[in-house]
Amino acid sequence: MVAAWTWAGWAVAGSFVLGAVLPAVATAEPGIVVRSFLADPPVCRAGRPVGLTATVVNDGTSDAELTASLVLPAGVKLVSPAPQEPVRIAPTDGEHDLHVRIEAEKGGPAEIVLELAAPGAAPVRRSLTIDFLPPVAQEKLDAVPPPRPVATDVLVGAIHCPLWESDRIDLWRGVQRHPERLGSALHEAVTSVTPCVQCGFFSMAELCGICAQPSRHGREICVVEQATDILPIERSGVFHGLYHSLGGRLAPLEHIGPDQLRIEPLLERLRAGGHSEVILALSTDVEGEATTNYIVGILAPLGIPVTRVARGLPAGGGLEHADQLTLQRALGGRHPA
Repeated sequence: MVAAWTWAGWAVAGSFVLGAVLPAVATAEPGIVVRSFLADPPVCRAGRPVGLTATVVNDGTSDAELTASLVLPAGVKLVSPAPQEPVRIAPTDGEHDLHVRIEAEKGGPAEIVLELAAPGAAPVRRSLTIDFLPPVAQEKLDAVPPPRPVATDVLVGAIHCPLWESDRIDLWRGVQRHPERLGSALHEAVTSVTPCVQCGFFSMAELCGICAQPSRHGREICVVEQATDILPIERSGVFHGLYHSLGGRLAPLEHIGPDQLRIEPLLERLRAGGHSEVILALSTDVEGEATTNYIVGILAPLGIPVTRVARGLPAGGGLEHADQLTLQRALGGRHPA
């Protein structure tokens, strides 16, 4: 069940107060636990709405009123509508997601503070720093309608474009009416978007929005093959460290060796210190396994723990669709239930 935010009025310094009814807890125990406080999308841009989701757990024994206060800095405003009715939730309902949408006027870091309080429970304060990218002039793309959401990546110029037929027609008509706007927007994207000097992700500055967040420093570093591999991990919201894109994988038949990959910059980052673990999230095919084994070997003298993402059955998948190698890895990586 999703708990609704309820409008309760404005507080001082541009903050607003929202309320939802959640279970209370015994006075002898802390009752409010914030499991996560995340932004969606993880890479945010000024001038576009950003969703905030707080997953709250109340481990009490009776119902009580939970008050949520979200403190917004200057230049950040609330854009989501205010729900009309509160929601009463029993203590046995488990986790509850609280949603709100904000929007920044300009680029730069902004600290969003979430404050939770309930009678008989200790108050909880959680902060989230979002580094907003600079806004983009929307009038350059106003003639091109946005496509409907798709599950796969859309490649410009692909023969089998995964868009609906009506979207293709509207898109082509918009390009015919104002072809110069589309060309100008594409030229600006090509000239302004460059790889991050640290991790290789897409950026419009020297550092991308992920590497520029101070809260991510001193934590794990996740190594991926391509910059596009960072996007699904960020969307999951479960990893809060830094990334490093290799720019490919070892492929001797294609004349791609260690010198053609960003392995040396990875070693320089690790030698500089400040990373507690290296997580390898590479492909599981022959080239990916070769790249993983090579990196494990060259990182061994540094003394930094090196792990790799788990392999096995995907969530929602059945045994009848799994191949022999997947089943072997799933059985080998089993853990206590």
